[in-house]
Amino acid sequence: MKGAELGLLINALNIKRSGFYLVEAPNNDTLDDLTVKIKVGIGQHDKVAALIDFLKKSSKKSFSEFIKDVVDENYDAHVFFIRNLETHAGKKPDNFLRQLNQSREVIYALNRNFIFMVYPHFAELFMKYAKDLFSWIPHRYRFDKSHITPREFAASMRLDEKVRFVGDRDRKYILELIKLYEDQLQETVDNPSFKIKNIVEPLADLYSEYDDYAKEIPLREEILQFYQKGPEMEYAGTFLSLGVAYSNLPTGDRTKNLKKAIDCFKEALKIFTIDDSPRDWAGTQNNIGEAYGKLPTGDRDENLRSAIKYYHKAFKVYTEQNYPSDWAMTQNNLGNAYADLPTGDRGENLQRAIACYEAALRVYTERDFPIQWAVTQNNLGTAYAGLPTGDRGENLQRAIVCFEAALRIYTERDFPIQWAVTQNNLGTAYAGLPTGDRGENLQRAIACFEAALRVYTERDFPIGWAMTQNNLGTAYRILPTGDRGENLQRAIACYEAALRVYTKKKFPEKWALVKENIDIAMTEKAEIDKK
Repeated sequence: MKGAELGLLINALNIKRSGFYLVEAPNNDTLDDLTVKIKVGIGQHDKVAALIDFLKKSSKKSFSEFIKDVVDENYDAHVFFIRNLETHAGKKPDNFLRQLNQSREVIYALNRNFIFMVYPHFAELFMKYAKDLFSWIPHRYRFDKSHITPREFAASMRLDEKVRFVGDRDRKYILELIKLYEDQLQETVDNPSFKIKNIVEPLADLYSEYDDYAKEIPLREEILQFYQKGPEMEYAGTFLSLGVAYSNLPTGDRTKNLKKAIDCFKEALKIFTIDDSPRDWAGTQNNIGEAYGKLPTGDRDENLRSAIKYYHKAFKVYTEQNYPSDWAMTQNNLGNAYADLPTGDRGENLQRAIACYEAALRVYTERDFPIQWAVTQNNLGTAYAGLPTGDRGENLQRAIVCFEAALRIYTERDFPIQWAVTQNNLGTAYAGLPTGDRGENLQRAIACFEAALRVYTERDFPIGWAMTQNNLGTAYRILPTGDRGENLQRAIACYEAALRVYTKKKFPEKWALVKENIDIAMTEKAEIDKK
């Protein structure tokens, strides 16, 4: 576990050009050991590290001046270790950390990676008194007093190659920050501007990051009231954030939430113009498109064509050259809209979707955007698997390549749900493959469905579980190898399991489909039993 933490940190340092990191260890020996190993780890990627030792800071210099001077002296260094904060802070760590907090923008603008190497008790003070700087730290790396062994270090380097960690904060850490701001929100603050900008807005952002949109929305509405009289850009930005929260809200009436989101986005567009704020304007057009694409009610075709219209508006600003990642995101969204269109030529719609996904993958590379790359690979695979035109075997082979690529990122440990979805997709592709050894293809499909069921349990994911049980049942039913009677008995068991979720009342169409599958399997089983 220690090696894994170190591997994630080294990988983040190698991938990211700038940022703040917090490393906690109980003594200097352990911090020294970590410093050496981190230097070795980033050195393999030709990155250079340097030390910012606060024992050398004079009282005449401010925090930002001292750090800037060290960075200037080591202009070729990419990573800076910040050490001996506790000693320099002395008996008044609160004052020390408040000053450090005030320097965060200046330090961040130096465009380097800064690692604060501290003891655990000082990390708690850091969180309390340098709250704003702490909120920019994506992850707390915690190590105990024992050194990481050479074997663990070697394992961490292998992890560095396999795990694409980009500095996302874990949920436990976000909760620590939420508690920090919630406590401060309970305190009486006489200055409304300070309260909104320094407590309410950061807390709303954290709720958004934690996916707690129900708590985020009231704060966004409070912020909206504050900015009602200006400044305009903050007012528009709050409408945008509120719209995103409504768009993501999983509770309540989904249609009403999405329509509120669309209304918020359109209010933002009264201020965001293509000339004065082009990126915000384009982002809002994309968000409107996403909201229309998600609408569960109304005319599905009309909603998706509205989504397509707004995505194309976004492309007036989002070009591959000027805003590559935004362009790729919108290409992926546009591909989803074409793939879901219920009207028109199905083959033509999916060919357009494929073109969008393949365009997005010019930017979304496995190295630079691993998660987005995996999402797009999965989408591309699904489009190829559903393509009604062209060579069926070739289309499914392409789908299989895409799904297997996505599984390089979607591991069972790190992305269990996405892993299960992709395993199911991969199993379906193998089951439908008309070329190659039929028995071998179906055995692979069965292995994929059974793997997916490790995550898709009846209790936690009943619908996914039922769908996969049905798919598994069909794979066993048509399997040409092995004991035919035994295969059919397994198929019947899978279908009957699926019916525990697919009831006639709740899922009449799926219930009828599975019942038909059972009847086919039972008829074939009866014929075998007669022989």
